[in-house]
Amino acid sequence: MSDTASNDPTASQTALRVVPRVVSSAAAFSELASTLIAAISRVSAAVPAFDDARVTKDFIARKLRVPAPFVTEAVSALVVAAELRDMHPGHWDRTLIRRQYIDAFIPLLKHMEVATKKLRFDIDAQQALLAADAQQIYAVTKALARDREATALGVHVGNMRRALRAARRRRRAGR
Repeated sequence: MSDTASNDPTASQTALRVVPRVVSSAAAFSELASTLIAAISRVSAAVPAFDDARVTKDFIARKLRVPAPFVTEAVSALVVAAELRDMHPGHWDRTLIRRQYIDAFIPLLKHMEVATKKLRFDIDAQQALLAADAQQIYAVTKALARDREATALGVHVGNMRRALRAARRRRRAGR
């Protein structure tokens, strides 16, 4: 981003095109999703990875049981006491970088968790509304197929009925 773009109040809007809240076309939904996926990919690529042979799932599980206040006090002592920092300067620099990494990315993680929960709810709501629409379509199609003798709607009614029966059989088998 150029210096002029960073001073522009609309720079964030141009970096990530703002789409109105009401989106009405499949192309607009796909474009919005693609834009967000690209933005998330850029952020993920920018986040540095820390490779350390000691880090395994077991190591993480054990070390996450160390009380957070203890960790905070230890890092605070490192920041305040020069004699501690002088003992292993490179090692303690990495320690402070780890603290800064955590402090910077915890808010991002929390924001993404909230966004993920909202997106999951919105998708589930749309799936539920779509299922309700499908049930209405089925009812109308059945009624129209009964009223007309030889119609292509009968084929659709049969297909929908088979799909419902198959889903019910799968649910019963899964119990």
